[in-house]
Amino acid sequence: MKINLGFPRFKLDAARVLRESHWLLRFNLVFLPLLVLSFLAAAIVIRQQLRTIARHQALSSARLLQQTAQATSQYSDDQIAPLLDREQARVDRVRHVLDERLPAAIEKAIDRLPVTRQALQGVQQQILSDLGQDTRDLPEPEFFPQTISFYAATEVLHYFRRKHPDYAYKEATLAPTNPRDQAADWEADLVKAFTRAPSCSELSGRRETPAGTIFYDCVPIRISSEQCLACHSTPDRAPPQLIKAYGATRGFGWRLNDTVGAQIVSVPTSSFERAIDAPLGRILGGLAIIFGFLFLFLNFALCLLGPALRAKPDNAPTALRGPAEREARDG
Repeated sequence: MKINLGFPRFKLDAARVLRESHWLLRFNLVFLPLLVLSFLAAAIVIRQQLRTIARHQALSSARLLQQTAQATSQYSDDQIAPLLDREQARVDRVRHVLDERLPAAIEKAIDRLPVTRQALQGVQQQILSDLGQDTRDLPEPEFFPQTISFYAATEVLHYFRRKHPDYAYKEATLAPTNPRDQAADWEADLVKAFTRAPSCSELSGRRETPAGTIFYDCVPIRISSEQCLACHSTPDRAPPQLIKAYGATRGFGWRLNDTVGAQIVSVPTSSFERAIDAPLGRILGGLAIIFGFLFLFLNFALCLLGPALRAKPDNAPTALRGPAEREARDG
């Protein structure tokens, strides 16, 4: 049985194809494993490349978070802290006026009045008593942690984590004022690594945890301004309000140019591995379609051209024989 494929010189002999299918089977026994191995090798390479790209994106995001935290810290130091200091100075001036200058002014006014001093003593006492009550109602000087750059940056990133819970941020410190900034053992190792290498400006890597593998990136926290030492050098130099809030045993002993901590951004590796699942599936699906089409096309082509390629020289067309062969045959 012959099947006309629509081409004048190509007809499919089904019986002959069946007789010679063993040749095609031998070809597929070699070609199909090779095709599968090629697909698996391509899948491994593509997956590795996608993981590398995802890791670079995670690293870029971590660096962006660190820069955001540093900008927040600088904003707190440059604008928020001076603003609160001015407001506190105003309250202190009002308190000074009410406690010292106003009683003296009343005393002078009484001396100038053309009445007896005894007649105004009761009025003076009543005024001072009322003012004293008012001054007691004024707020006492307070310590506002929002003015501290570490606190402000941590709080801002805390709000960020509400929408991006995979990312974690911590300003890990060896001797922090706030106990929540106390460095864990592995974080302390990073801080010590920065201490041993003052020229080092960034560290990144992986760490195994009970919850899985995490990727981290960190930069050092170094004391580069005398302003920090006003609160962290010795307890006697620190504001009384800070001592009242956190005690006199934490967050002291810092020196200029010391490495006291590290800004650490961490993210589980599962988060950026999940990010590559969808594109990896699409790429491998397209690759499987291409390889499948290649397999079918080659098998179909061999079915058509295989018998002609395997034909004996005696059966070859006259146009393909040499002159000597044609003369011998004609003779």
